[in-house]
Amino acid sequence: QRIAADLRPGILDKLGLPMALQYEAARFEERTGIACRLVVPGDALKLRPEVATAFFRIFQEALTNVTRHAQAEAVEAELQPEANGCRLNIRDNGKGMAALDLENSTSLGLLGMRERAALLGGSVSFAPRPGGGTVVTVRIPNNPPG
Repeated sequence: QRIAADLRPGILDKLGLPMALQYEAARFEERTGIACRLVVPGDALKLRPEVATAFFRIFQEALTNVTRHAQAEAVEAELQPEANGCRLNIRDNGKGMAALDLENSTSLGLLGMRERAALLGGSVSFAPRPGGGTVVTVRIPNNPPG
């Protein structure tokens, strides 16, 4: 049961992606003391289960990276529906990543985020945030890749 829960957290089935992300953001803030503000759509999202799981896991990994590397005081994230899927932007106000790290990262966490999205026909990009910090942009279509 634990392995199955690791693959697809039950909270996604119980609450849906927007509420699951809000729960994770609150847990992150409580655990780390780093403010985490999340904006999600008010309407229910009709995402394939594997797409919702990918967004959730990528969000978790992004928050883990903030904790380990960013030295940030705050994180802002926004989940937005798009024409054929969703976009998740995660911004922190930390020390940022060097341009070399952003382009040629061999970090397993960053590679894992990119691979998780790519398997579903999506993408993850990393960019410097104006004023300091990093912006992670995740886009995953809701249709099967192919």
